[in-house]
Amino acid sequence: MTSTRKPLFQVGMAEMIGVLSVFSIVFGAMWAPTAIFQTVLLLVLVLVAVMLTVAVSGKGVSRVFAQGFVAWAAVYLLAFVMMESRLEVFHRREIPLPTTVLWGELQLHISEFRYRHHESQAYSNVISRGNYGEIFDASGNLVGRMHNGIAKGQLGVDTEIAPTSGVFYVTGQLLWVLGLGYLIGKFAVGFRRYQENVQSAAASDKDLASDG
Repeated sequence: MTSTRKPLFQVGMAEMIGVLSVFSIVFGAMWAPTAIFQTVLLLVLVLVAVMLTVAVSGKGVSRVFAQGFVAWAAVYLLAFVMMESRLEVFHRREIPLPTTVLWGELQLHISEFRYRHHESQAYSNVISRGNYGEIFDASGNLVGRMHNGIAKGQLGVDTEIAPTSGVFYVTGQLLWVLGLGYLIGKFAVGFRRYQENVQSAAASDKDLASDG
């Protein structure tokens, strides 16, 4: 009897396209109208509910993957409630998760900031922002500074950011749940296959020993 070793990690073309599509849609929804963003948020919640259903009543590899995904989602939600939730249940100050800190580092690099003088009727990118919060007019003159997300200066500057900080924050949490949930689900499948390979190899060795 010969044992057949199963690959520990395997990603098909259809799976790769599906994963990239989901992440592209969730990431791109940050710049979409509010209705579209809320629709994407609802679809993500439906996806998590489907994973929970498969984890409970599914079979085979799909169930193992879903169990890993749901386990990560539950742990992340618990950590979020304990460290970042604004509820006063735990009587502690809000402490950001490492994932939130990492995601926040990207905001200045992928967000679009637009400014205007109070007298202006429309926002314009002609007014620019420096690396340390400085705000310059079209001629390069310093007209104000950003402080805790608020533009301040002698000429008065309004600011607009896309995506908004709230949408950016929620999207980051969704991407961490989906991304790491997917990887942990794949790890769970790989670990199960490793166990099956070990058992199959042991059975094969036992058969060879009995034949001898």
